[in-house]
Amino acid sequence: MKINLSARILTYILFIISGFSGSIYSVQLTGRVFSEADGRPLEFGTLIAPEARIKSRITADGSYRLTFPNPGRYAITVTSPGYNPYQFVIDLNNDEQRDIRLRLTSIRGATVKIRAERDIQKISRNTLNQNQIKDAPATFGDSINALTTLPGVIRPGVFLGPLIIRGASDRANRYFIDDIPVPNPQHFGGLQSIIGNDLIAEIDLYSSAFPAYYGSAYGAVIDIATIDEVKEFGGVIDVGIVSSNILLKAPWGKNVGGVNLIGTNDNSDQNQSAKNGYWIVAGRIGYLSVLVPPIYTLITGEELLSVPEYYDYQFKGKYFLDDKGNHALSFLSFGNYDTFRFIRNLSSEERERELLEDPTQDPDATRFSNDISSHSQGLYYDYIPSTKLYSRVIAYHTLTNSRFYARARKGPTAESGRGEVNVTNRPNIAGLKHKARLELIPEFFDIKTGLEVSHFYFSASGQAQQRISENFGGAGGSDRSTDVRYVTVPLNFSDSNTVLSFSADPRFTLNGLQIVPGARVDYLNRSGEVAIGPRGLVAYEFDFGTTLSAAGGLYHSFPQVNTFIFNQPFNQQPQVTIAEYLQSEKALHRTLGIAHNLENWEFKSEVFLNSFYDQIQPDSSQTNRFFANSASSQSRGMEFLIRKNGEDTEKGDFYGWLSYTYTEATRNLNGREIPFQFDQTNSLKLILGYKKGIHNFGSRFELYSGYPYTEIIGSTCVSDPCGGQLIEYAAIYNTANPYGARYPMAHRLDLRYTQTRDYSWGSFRWYIEVINVYNMRPVTRQVWDNTIPFAAGSNPRLRPPDFTLSLIPNFGLEWKF
Repeated sequence: MKINLSARILTYILFIISGFSGSIYSVQLTGRVFSEADGRPLEFGTLIAPEARIKSRITADGSYRLTFPNPGRYAITVTSPGYNPYQFVIDLNNDEQRDIRLRLTSIRGATVKIRAERDIQKISRNTLNQNQIKDAPATFGDSINALTTLPGVIRPGVFLGPLIIRGASDRANRYFIDDIPVPNPQHFGGLQSIIGNDLIAEIDLYSSAFPAYYGSAYGAVIDIATIDEVKEFGGVIDVGIVSSNILLKAPWGKNVGGVNLIGTNDNSDQNQSAKNGYWIVAGRIGYLSVLVPPIYTLITGEELLSVPEYYDYQFKGKYFLDDKGNHALSFLSFGNYDTFRFIRNLSSEERERELLEDPTQDPDATRFSNDISSHSQGLYYDYIPSTKLYSRVIAYHTLTNSRFYARARKGPTAESGRGEVNVTNRPNIAGLKHKARLELIPEFFDIKTGLEVSHFYFSASGQAQQRISENFGGAGGSDRSTDVRYVTVPLNFSDSNTVLSFSADPRFTLNGLQIVPGARVDYLNRSGEVAIGPRGLVAYEFDFGTTLSAAGGLYHSFPQVNTFIFNQPFNQQPQVTIAEYLQSEKALHRTLGIAHNLENWEFKSEVFLNSFYDQIQPDSSQTNRFFANSASSQSRGMEFLIRKNGEDTEKGDFYGWLSYTYTEATRNLNGREIPFQFDQTNSLKLILGYKKGIHNFGSRFELYSGYPYTEIIGSTCVSDPCGGQLIEYAAIYNTANPYGARYPMAHRLDLRYTQTRDYSWGSFRWYIEVINVYNMRPVTRQVWDNTIPFAAGSNPRLRPPDFTLSLIPNFGLEWKF
């Protein structure tokens, strides 16, 4: 108190000497924002003082802080998704503390996500909202790509490919869009997500130890929530270098019989339209074949042979059946189509090189093609009679048509080459799901339950290639002389599987203590297995903003219905769907965490230990059995995150996060623990931005360990048994120490500038970014030249990827109205 008084006296004297009069010191308004319904602090929201041009975000523990340059009277508006805005006027002469309580809005759709899932747990969960998704550098403004900025998330293909999260295989992860399971979340397995950013409200990433409600996953869960509130007609047009998006939205018209599909901006009708519901339509088209080839040629001097083309669409509608918003019907439909377009033929030099490498194959024959279309629909009924009860029934359906063709080069022996893959796959998935949340004892006991039946109908034809021995080539390191054995598997079947599921997450809350003893039960009709997964969470939040948490449990997934096994590019194994002898793949998750929130800062640290067992792997020991539950693996490590939320004031503010992840991911091979081929031991990520007025400067820096690989330690001659003529030198891998070497550490810097201007009709935004500013090319391959013998330091050589477009320029334009 003495220090504070002395500072004020000194400041007053200095201003008197300078000729100023009146009050000259800043004042602060602090407090917390709570839900009036249940008294819980709100995790998201904003406080704005328009006259002072000051904004504060509500932090994860509900606290806020507004700093005013001078004492005076200020009007303040408080908003939070799913709650009615609250406005008040306050006279501030000194620092003051005030807690605020918000009422739930009558349009309850926006509160479903917050009150049903978000309050279950904070540990092992990171959230990105729509603005963070769009502003993240080097993601092409894509939602799933933006997840790579978070701790514990890596992408083996650097810019493309599936996500590896906390050292678990990508087939252990599951994706959901508004509770609908998504078999193909990204175009071509990792290019862009199949849903536009402007339809997304936020993404929750559960890195591990997720609640019992989420099924079929034993690694991580990516839960995408779409926007669920439309107040007036509007839209977004986004034009980028690789694709363009459009979204239109409006409330339903007042006349139910003749729905006004174009909406209205008339304020007299706006509230009534919002009560009736809304519609949203969106779509995207990719045009890589138009812009990418000339840019690629300009930068590298080479020509592309083929490029992917794709499009996607989304439609969402919601209609409230009563004026109070207690009953609502919703419909969501989304789909995509992906194909490869060949834009030129092989040159004469390329033909000669192909013939030299493999004289038995026609160089002009198609070596790879992939055509896939997927269409999903969901019909929802929401019943929310009060804040104590929420119930949702979902009927969903997904139909996928996929054709994959690949002709691989032959190896040194008849069986060692992968051979031809030609698979036509049609998975058809339908399900009925019910989820509910009931508060039995206010502020002490509530329970969330889930009940689901899902039916999987499959048909497959053609042939796949089943690996029956180990590949020691490593990530990007295999070559055609690697002694990997394959057998051709003919496909011609139609069959089905049915899964019954039940989950419960009861929660006990006492002051700052939270206990959730959850459980999940799944039954697969084909194998007759009943998989039981107890899960739990214990957390305590102190009054000063620190939370200690522990979470974990048993997780399981039936491989027969895992779309990431039977329908993934380069891993077409549909025969797994009819393998009645396989049991569920399982995992044991254990996570400890500590988090602290201070104004606009968030500090978070977690340690994890995940053990995976009963995993399937190729098995040739049993007749007519291509797989066995004989593999196991483990990942352990720690994550540290510091995040700052910018207040976006006129004077400018920094935002972003710094994270460090240490991971040890291993798997068991014949009784030995060896590194996982995508193990990334150290990963440092810095996302740093600065906003001031219309300007937004963003940057992204990453420093990370190289992947492990198996060293080549020698070579042997492979000769023609008939003529005795030398064909090639085959590499000898260090099988005594698989994946014992590691590629060098790599780093990358990305820069982005965005400018946004507001107009009477909406806003215009443009951005430009440079990905990999200093053209860093990480070493990811061990290249073997089969025309010469082994020579340490020269054959093999460690090289970056063949794809030489490392420095990538990107730009885009966005109109929002």
